[in-house]
Amino acid sequence: MRACDVMTTEVYCVGPETSVKEAATLLLRRQVRGLPVVNADGTLVGVVTEADLFTIGCAPDPRRHARRDLIVAALPSEHVDASGRPEDRRIVADVMSTPAVTARADADLADLARIMLSEHLTRLPILDDHNRLVGLVSRRDLVRLLARPDSDIADDVRQVLLDWYAEVSPAVSVADGEVTLAEPAAALPDLLLALVRAIPGVIAVHLPARHR
Repeated sequence: MRACDVMTTEVYCVGPETSVKEAATLLLRRQVRGLPVVNADGTLVGVVTEADLFTIGCAPDPRRHARRDLIVAALPSEHVDASGRPEDRRIVADVMSTPAVTARADADLADLARIMLSEHLTRLPILDDHNRLVGLVSRRDLVRLLARPDSDIADDVRQVLLDWYAEVSPAVSVADGEVTLAEPAAALPDLLLALVRAIPGVIAVHLPARHR
């Protein structure tokens, strides 16, 4: 299954010139943890997340510091301008993460899962061939596949067998995502078993003892 099969296409976005206050408000209102940042032509230029925003409203409190120089010293150097004063970060372009980690609409879901785990991401922007944002895949979208009804999984298994197997197809049963292929059936090719295991929601595949 590919990214385009599960991605959310109604994606809340902001532009580089959006104020950080508006972005923070949108994150809270929509109950999301990050927003793609797109130009007027729809091309993705970055992502703004809760992590990019939450420190902005947490400047050091002068009442906590005995010396004025400690106020500046307590700030990360990248948030201080050449004069030593804290810099203003007013718009999304000032705080967004760029370049964003992305994937194409035809990407395999297994590849998306590996990217999200290795990059510690909760969602992945999906682009078309012109680098325009067309959707978003989240970890929840991938977890949702595990909750597919067994009847839907069984239908997909039967379709795969019909499309790829010229012999008499085995009887198919599915319980809690575990597929059992029963008699009658000849030895099933490894490719066919791999196709069955790749069906979203399939947790395991069981064969008659003599076919293992």
